[in-house]
Amino acid sequence: MTKEKTLTKNLNADILVNLSNVASKKKVFEIFSSELFFPEYFGHNWDALYDCLTDLVWLPKVKTTITVCLPKRLSNNDKLVLVRLLQDVDAYWEQEKRHIRVKIGNNN
Repeated sequence: MTKEKTLTKNLNADILVNLSNVASKKKVFEIFSSELFFPEYFGHNWDALYDCLTDLVWLPKVKTTITVCLPKRLSNNDKLVLVRLLQDVDAYWEQEKRHIRVKIGNNN
């Protein structure tokens, strides 16, 4: 069963985006795109990541928790940008009253 079919069969979807061993922004964007089924037009930059994470119309309309394990080897500046972006995305979904949450997980 594909990941996509599993998401549609469950009433809750827990998606793990494991970036713990990632060292480049390019890889961050690739993993998000793969794990969340981003559309082909995804631009592989911070603005495009925010845009796709605040769209997600292609995901089933179920309670969804996206847990992101932060990259240990990414530059401090890029980690800060990513954390702020994830916080902004979570705040967006809370304001929209959709059942989507974005959490920062442990790297253990």
